[in-house]
Amino acid sequence: MKGVAGWRTSAGPARCLRLRARGHRPSTISSNPHLTSFSLVDILSHGRACALMNPYYLVFFAPAIMEPLRLVAEVYRDAGYLQGDPSKMNAKELGTATAEAMFAFAKRINFPTRLTEVKGFTQGHIDLQETLCDTVLAAMLAHPQVVAARVSTRKPDVYDDCDAVGVETFRHKPPRP
Repeated sequence: MKGVAGWRTSAGPARCLRLRARGHRPSTISSNPHLTSFSLVDILSHGRACALMNPYYLVFFAPAIMEPLRLVAEVYRDAGYLQGDPSKMNAKELGTATAEAMFAFAKRINFPTRLTEVKGFTQGHIDLQETLCDTVLAAMLAHPQVVAARVSTRKPDVYDDCDAVGVETFRHKPPRP
């Protein structure tokens, strides 16, 4: 994976970093903010939604992305947003410190750090079809005679280029001894 990240602040010259995660494929840290952005499309652009969500996923996935995360942390340290030496931090410390640096930078440029700070955000943005499926499945599987269940949902006319979007989930109880 190769990429270039850079920004300009009033605190100093443009900071650029060429990231090369030797042998690493794009990680879940980049996938999850992208997926989350789809539920926020009516209130944030894709890029802004990803920027808002990245610090949260970064903390969770830090153990799996240590090498590229250290490079990102060094950029934030060099820009004055992160204290300490990223090369000496464990996964939890590095993830937390980098997320806090991202929040500090976001606040510096008046960018939201929480969904509740985004104009137009409602509970409906996170009460998604997946949540509905999980709730219905849990209720069905709570019945003693139900051993497996499949739930599907469908929202018609969400996008112009398809008939509907939906979710289908299947779960089963572990076999009885």
